[in-house]
Amino acid sequence: ELTIARQVEDGEEASDPVVAGGSATFVVEVSQIDQIESVEIFDSTSGAKLGDASRVEIEGKPVYRSSIIFTEPRSLNLYAQATTYNNRTVISAPIELSVVTGAVPIITSIALADAATGMAASEFTAADTINITVTAEDTDGELIAVEVHNIATGALLGTATPNGTLNQYELNYKTTVADIGIMQLAAKATDNSGNIAVSSVEEATVLASAVPVVSIAD
Repeated sequence: ELTIARQVEDGEEASDPVVAGGSATFVVEVSQIDQIESVEIFDSTSGAKLGDASRVEIEGKPVYRSSIIFTEPRSLNLYAQATTYNNRTVISAPIELSVVTGAVPIITSIALADAATGMAASEFTAADTINITVTAEDTDGELIAVEVHNIATGALLGTATPNGTLNQYELNYKTTVADIGIMQLAAKATDNSGNIAVSSVEEATVLASAVPVVSIAD
């Protein structure tokens, strides 16, 4: 069995992007490690070999480790390949890594309100308009697009535009019967370097309109 994982410091996430010119360190764990002659790191997207791993001990456990410098922005799927002394190869499952230019946009919040009242809300009736406010910024450039998606369906609801308040972008989305159910709303911010950030999800429940009551006078 062979696994590869990114080694990160406290406060970092393995999914965090690497800024072009920076490096990332990967740890490869392999069963029957004494039978392994070499471990290499590849990108399955391009097929390119990225580096070799060296055998080290971490907290008394023998593993292979490799630090790789990434010079260009791109998306990679990294995997480890181990070769035994009798020339057998084992390949790990891939892990994703994004290399970006400069800082990634920061999305602080996504807030929902009833556009008719201006009051915060999470429950709406079909045909209501949801006011969606996204707070986002880019620390080393500018945002060129802030989109709002319904993650539940994959639909793009629209592009939020600046509302006059610093770092705030707004979209008014009119719901329809097609939205009845739970909408999982998320913002996607893109900066002028092509870096992308996606917000956490805010749920909005859309209910069917009340059925009209018809009465017949005697």
